[in-house]
Amino acid sequence: MSTKQVLQINAAIGITSSVVSFATAWLVLTRPVQVASAVADGNVVAVLRSIAGQLTMWLQALMRFL
Repeated sequence: MSTKQVLQINAAIGITSSVVSFATAWLVLTRPVQVASAVADGNVVAVLRSIAGQLTMWLQALMRFL
């Protein structure tokens, strides 16, 4: 594996983790009751589903913009 490939993989992982963390923070700020109750119940699937839905909405908005 070359240095260029390693840097590209590192960049992709960094961008992905940044987007997911931003989506999580966005959900905590916009829907705190839903996130808190899902975490308290141990229902991680609901939080992950909400994050995926938020990312989908952002992607659709981006595609409409382009």
